[in-house]
Amino acid sequence: MTSGPQCQEGISAPFCCVHTLDVQDKTNAGLSNDPQYARALQGLQLVAQYHQTAMMQTLISWRQSLLETTNTMRQRDAAIKRAVVELLFLHPAMMLLSELVSPSAPAVLEGKDASGASTAGPARSVSGRRSPLEPQHKQFCELVQQVCFHWLLAADEKVPSESMPGIRHCLLSTVTEAIGAVSRVSLPMVGNPFLKHLKERVQPRRDSAGSKTNQDLMRAQILRLCSGMHSVQLTLDSDDGVREAVSWLRRAHPLEHTTSQRKSQILRPLVRSELPLSCPHLSHDVLDEWFALISSMKDRIWSWTQKHDKHTKDGWTLSTILVCLLDNDQYPINVDTQVQFFLRQLEKKTKEVRGLVMRCLIQLIVSYLVRYGKGEIVRPLLNKWLDHVVKPLLNTAKKGGFSVSELLELTAPIAELAPEYAMGTIILDLLTNQPEGTDGAKQRKNKCKLCEQGVVPGASDSISCKLLALGVQLHSTSGAAGASEEGDAADRAKEQAEGAARSNFH
Repeated sequence: MTSGPQCQEGISAPFCCVHTLDVQDKTNAGLSNDPQYARALQGLQLVAQYHQTAMMQTLISWRQSLLETTNTMRQRDAAIKRAVVELLFLHPAMMLLSELVSPSAPAVLEGKDASGASTAGPARSVSGRRSPLEPQHKQFCELVQQVCFHWLLAADEKVPSESMPGIRHCLLSTVTEAIGAVSRVSLPMVGNPFLKHLKERVQPRRDSAGSKTNQDLMRAQILRLCSGMHSVQLTLDSDDGVREAVSWLRRAHPLEHTTSQRKSQILRPLVRSELPLSCPHLSHDVLDEWFALISSMKDRIWSWTQKHDKHTKDGWTLSTILVCLLDNDQYPINVDTQVQFFLRQLEKKTKEVRGLVMRCLIQLIVSYLVRYGKGEIVRPLLNKWLDHVVKPLLNTAKKGGFSVSELLELTAPIAELAPEYAMGTIILDLLTNQPEGTDGAKQRKNKCKLCEQGVVPGASDSISCKLLALGVQLHSTSGAAGASEEGDAADRAKEQAEGAARSNFH
């Protein structure tokens, strides 16, 4: 790698472009749609592939020099500029952090790249262990982490929502993404400061003057801390990654703190990834430790939730996620027990409980299809289990128990993982039997837009149009498979759905 004044000057060039951008009144979407900003980030990414360490040092110096210029500015102008500088620092910082993590975990774990040549991945070695970070990289990660937690805790003071709502929202959402980027490099680097800041606010100490603690401020900071961890990702494709995750979950156990933590946001992505079950190279001891912790957390949180009705929403959601992460021996009986419990709750009269039950059952359905939908069990048995869970939901929907958005929330993930079942059972059933309380009855009085547009629904808000739109999309997806059995089933179901929709409108 070349270094020296010429290298530093060349690396600094894209920052000059970023520095001239006027982003004070823009949101994250505005920044992402700005072609000049996008070109600047692309230039930084290209340079980072060859001069990663020098890029980090230049980015740190650039941030520091701009922050120093705010010392002589008016308070409001200085606050706006500091927030914008941090935004423009965190975006390329996340790009650099992604370069520290291997882009292709399986190839790196095998010690080969896509071409078959030997490689030493920056984040993991051939044995599945993490390679230690270089001192400059560790320093950079720590700086990003410190910036993120600083703004999470100081948002009320430095970017008040009343006077700077756009910049505040943009900054806090970017901070959350950056914390997730750091967690993929090193989970303890964000886990340790999070727990430290959380403990200081859950159990605040009186200051030397003996003044009272501002409970409203403490609560707001706790909520922002927990919200800031929503993008954290657990790395479960190496022994070290699983050990870090186990240590983190033990220390951050919700029942070990007097405040509720949204752990389900961190664990939910694992349901679809099938981690760590999908990594055969992990040691049995590490896997046993992971699954023992998941089982223990599930039992404790479920028992606690049964005794505290006001925490039903968070308790049921987290317990459901934990059931989905159990090992292959415990999973079948636990998932069936959980399903039976939630089906009984469908009889509750309150709309909030029914909606929560549906979301939990959807999570269990997704988990079941991810585990067994790839040929693990024969199709008739899979469909029988799905009928057992889905048909009670459809019966409740026919009585007006769910809104249109909730019905689509049920249909979409099943359509993705089991399109033929979604088309032949859910969509056809809902089109044939219009749920009470939806907008279908009103639409029957109007001219059928479905017929006008040749079965492809247009701008109508009707439940029939929305469901049929999803059905047509499934048909086009399954059609790519040629004359397969699933494609034929989707064709037949689509024809039936079209006829049902037409008769339902007229």
